[in-house]
Amino acid sequence: MINCTIFLKELGNNWERFEQNSHVVVHLPSASYSESIRQQLGSIEELEYMESRQIARICEIRNPNRDVVIVTRAPISDDLLEYYNKLLGLTTAIETGQAENQCSISSRYRIIVPEAIKYFHFTNDHNYCKCRVNIFSLENDSKTQTPNCHGNRK
Repeated sequence: MINCTIFLKELGNNWERFEQNSHVVVHLPSASYSESIRQQLGSIEELEYMESRQIARICEIRNPNRDVVIVTRAPISDDLLEYYNKLLGLTTAIETGQAENQCSISSRYRIIVPEAIKYFHFTNDHNYCKCRVNIFSLENDSKTQTPNCHGNRK
């Protein structure tokens, strides 16, 4: 616990420098809900709905130094992904005032659905958070590589 406290204090003290360097944000929507909240939900569908509202975290890639990985319980619809791709691809065009400056941002984020999710039986008394399920997902080892590591950008 002491190491964690020291790390968090150091992170807070160096936040501006951290934000200016290339980094990857990994977002686990269910990790933000306590076990008691997950247990209060009437069904797994309610939890999936609450988590799906957090897809907007993909907008964090507006910072050119940041790539995003989102670990989600269910696949995100192609329509929603296309919407965010187009919306975020307009950022440069809006900043420059030139419509032709639209670009694709899909290489800067990754959405992961742990393959082990289908083996866990979710009930009101046993709602695992995705962190725990992700540990058991071997396939995610290769998926959690940085989306397009800044050092390797072309």
